[in-house]
Parts: sequence; structure tokens; C-alpha cells
Amino acid sequence: MKKLSFLFFLFASAANAQQLAPLSVQKIMRDPKWMGTSPDEYRWSADSKTVFFNWNPENKDKSQPYKLNVATQKVDKAEKEEAERSAAINYVYNKDKSLGLLEKGGDIYLTNLKSKKETRLTNTLERENNARFLYNNEIVFQRADNVYQLNFSTGELTQLTNFVKGKSEAASPASRPAGRATAQGASQQDLWLKNDQTALFDIIKKRNAEGGNRTMGRGRGFGMVNDNVKPRVIKPIHLEDDFMAGLTVSPDGKYVSYRLIKQAAGNKNTIVPNYVTASGYTEDINGRTKVGESLSISTTYVFDVAKDSVYAINVSQIAGIKDLPDYVKDYPKQLEERTKKNEDRKVNLNVVNWNENGSFAVISGRAQDNKDFWILKLEPATGKLTLIDRQRDEAWVGGPGVSRDIKWLDNQRFYFQSEATGYSHLYTYNVNTGEKKQLTSGKWEVQQVQLSKDKNTFYISGNKEHPGITHFYKLKVNGGDLVQITSMKGGNEVTLSPDEKWLAINYSFMDKPWELYIQANKPGAKAVKITKSTSAEFDSYEWRQPDLVSFKNRYGDDVYARVYPSKNPHPNKPGPV
Repeated sequence: MKKLSFLFFLFASAANAQQLAPLSVQKIMRDPKWMGTSPDEYRWSADSKTVFFNWNPENKDKSQPYKLNVATQKVDKAEKEEAERSAAINYVYNKDKSLGLLEKGGDIYLTNLKSKKETRLTNTLERENNARFLYNNEIVFQRADNVYQLNFSTGELTQLTNFVKGKSEAASPASRPAGRATAQGASQQDLWLKNDQTALFDIIKKRNAEGGNRTMGRGRGFGMVNDNVKPRVIKPIHLEDDFMAGLTVSPDGKYVSYRLIKQAAGNKNTIVPNYVTASGYTEDINGRTKVGESLSISTTYVFDVAKDSVYAINVSQIAGIKDLPDYVKDYPKQLEERTKKNEDRKVNLNVVNWNENGSFAVISGRAQDNKDFWILKLEPATGKLTLIDRQRDEAWVGGPGVSRDIKWLDNQRFYFQSEATGYSHLYTYNVNTGEKKQLTSGKWEVQQVQLSKDKNTFYISGNKEHPGITHFYKLKVNGGDLVQITSMKGGNEVTLSPDEKWLAINYSFMDKPWELYIQANKPGAKAVKITKSTSAEFDSYEWRQPDLVSFKNRYGDDVYARVYPSKNPHPNKPGPV
């Protein structure tokens, strides 16, 4: 009898522990694990047969790797490195996708994708990265700060650039060691020593008469021929103290573009006190700078390989570069000063973006005051910029996909997003005809865009149905009807399989936390729920779904809201909302 009473007490305690009601701030502010832990970090295997994800259904200290067999819809625990081994290899392809480049351990590997034969192209102590195919199938890659071109059919390796860290000695004579001879002059001691050597040694007189000393290592020696071949010389480009980023080679190998970033000087970081420390003393945590401090300045350059010359892209030629923000009108003194100075606004240009064959170059840029974003045509031989598109927002230019770089569809067209209508939508631009075409429209926003492998279809995530409901759509690249693929109302975050046949959907609703669903990539296909992550305590509560309402504000714009009306309102008193 005592045992039965004890067991009844245990079951009653367990049941009460799993009941959430009545809801309180203390209960909901606990470690979020009390609700259950949703799956995340979805990634597909290369063969599109398995979805890997992280999950914690057993409420352990941290999530563990799991895998879903798409065919059987069975979920199992995965090995720690299994997802990485099964993932698609992120090759950089040549134009017909018969060859792929890959960096492993700081070296470059070439794979013949038909025969699956892999060839190691470099084996050095320095890291080689950023490997790309040129349009003629030769390879360019970056070693340290410089670019090299490899003809793997002949084995010839050519250095294209000569970037040098630090300042030029000619530009900073104070940095030279004292007493050393220079091209501009020499110390008295060096001049005396040179004249004394010439007077003492007949061989030096003979060399001087023949035109100077022979270059070290260029005379006859073991395995060498004195053929008077002059070594190739590339002018050094000194980076000084700037940081180089965005090194890009044109597909024809004629131009190298890059950015030099000069860090702002004199800024002070904020300091946050850290009270919980191992030492027992309060320690400082360096934070970010204050809003309004000086920003880093970046300059984009183009190096002409054949001419061995470099120029900085001149932003003064950008349309609207001197246009002041409207807010300055509210500050007459500032308006007067800035109008008088008539300075160019500071602009951060992105890297030069080439079409596949290198016949057309586009560069985008954003004003540092965040009022403008430009897309510009670049003539690489001259540096001339021509306006393609300008987006201006007196508040802050931005939005889903806005002020990001453009992406090429083919040699004639690229696509981008713009808020020209007030909403972020998808556009294409034809560089030959100058036609800008809007593909989506309406009072909703394109949130993400993915181009299909065959480049015939856009896959789009957007909130066309309602600002709080996201669906997955497809759209032909030439325009047409927007076809909805997902059907569950709520948040649908889609990870498309490599073969584009399946959707791994991270789905949630107002009263349902995120769970994994799997669906065929077809309109109207059923989405199958794979995971169940909520705890018994979370499920014990009757979570309410609010009413979705909208109303007009004073400017006539729609404002959307969720309303939780009182469940049992008093007939004669106001009900809480």
C-alpha cells in the first residue's frame, strides 16, 4: 500500500511538473530549453538523398548532428563529420564545367569532373587561394598578395602583379638605413670607397668599360646560358599601411582589380565592464566606436597587366555624388558650409564584377551616408563610369537584397533587387540594349533570390500573401507568372536540394515553433512534418492564435498587427487586448 501511494505521488508530481498553466513571467523567462529545441543548420548531401541538421530532442547540453533519409523519411543520429563528407564539393568551374578547382590545405587542386582525376597544382609553404579559370581555360590564383597565371597545358607560371607591403623607399627616404647609397645620392664614405675600389682593381675598370658589373647570377654558371635574356620586370605597387581586399582578375586576364582600405585614425572604442571574471576583478571589454566616428575609407583600383600601370577609379564622375541629404536643410549652418565646400560624398565601391567572357564590367557602390546606391558600367581601359541604376533613400537605402552586388544571368544580362517602387523587387538589365526589366511587383517584398542551375528559373522567397507569411515561389528569368510552391501559412525558410527536386522547409507559425518539413519541389505537393521538438510542458498549454488585422495610418499606408482579444470579456467593461 505504501508503494502504491508513493508511486501515485511520483506520477502526480510528474504530471504537475509538465503543466505550464497558469502562465507567468517567471516560467516563460527560464532557459528556452523548457520549450524544446528546434532543429537548424540544414544542409544537403551531394546526391540529394539526405538532409543533415542539428537537433536536441533529448534536451542535452548542446545539439547533436542528425540526418534524414528523404526516401524513407527516417531520422537517425549522424556522425560528427558525416555531413561534411557527404556535402557537395564547392568547385570553381570552367565555362563548360568539365574542370573544377579547389583549395585544400592552402594548395590548389584541379579535378577532371568526367574522369574524376585530381591533380595537385601547387605544393608550397605559402597559401594559394582565390583560384579561378580564365575564359581560355588558363588558371589564375592568389599567393600572398599577388596574382599568378598558370597555363597547365604547358606548365608556364606567370606572375601578373607585384604588390609590396609598406611604403616605397623613394617616397620615404627617412626609412632608409643611414650611410647607404641611394639612386638620388650617396654618403661621402660610399663615394670614396667606390672610387678607391676602381683605382685598386683592374677587373672593376674592365667591367666599367664594358658597361657595368654583371648582374649577380646572370653570367655563365652551372646549368645556365649567357643568352642576354633580360628578366621580366613588373613595377612594384606599394600597399603602404592599407588592407587589400577583393582581388579580382578579368576573365581575359587583362585586368586586376582590388580595393585598398584605410582604417580610420583617432577613433576611440567604448568600454564595457565585465563583472563575471576568472580573476575576481572587474575587467574591460572593448566595444565598438561611437556612432558618428570616422569611417574607414576604401579605394578601388584597376591594374592593366599589359601596360603595367594602375589607376584608382575616380568617384567624382558618379551621378549625384555631390547631392546632399535632405536632412541638412534642417541645419542652415551645416547646409551653408557643405554647399560652399561642394565636396564629393565618400563612397565605398565593391569589386569589379565581370560577365563570363570579360567583355563587360559592372561595379556597384554605396555612399557612406547611406543615402545612395549606384550600379555603374566600367570601361576598364580608361576608368570611365556610366550610370546604369541609382537608388536613393533619404532615410536609409536598403531592404531585402538591396545594395548588394549584381549577379550575371549570361553575357548580356544581370539581375539585382531595387526598392524603386518602395518595395524590394527583382529586376534584370541588358547591357547591350540598356533595357531594365522589372520581374516582380506589388506591395510585398522579395526576400531571397536563387538562380536555378540551368539559369532558366528564379527561386524566390517573398511575403506576397501577407507581411508575416513567407512562401517559396518560382519565376522564369524572362518574366511571367509567379508560381507558389509552398502552401503552409507562416514562415517557410527553404533549403533547396542540389538536384532541385526537394525542399527542406524550416516552418513555424504564430503558436508553433520551428520544425523540419520535407516537400517535393512541385506546386501543391504535400509538406511532410519530420521533427517534433516541443516539450510536454509546452504542449500542455493552450497557445492562442491572434487575429491578424490591418489599418490605415495618417499617411494612408497599411499597418499590420496581431491582436489577442480577451477570451471572456466582461459585457459592461473594456476587455484587455
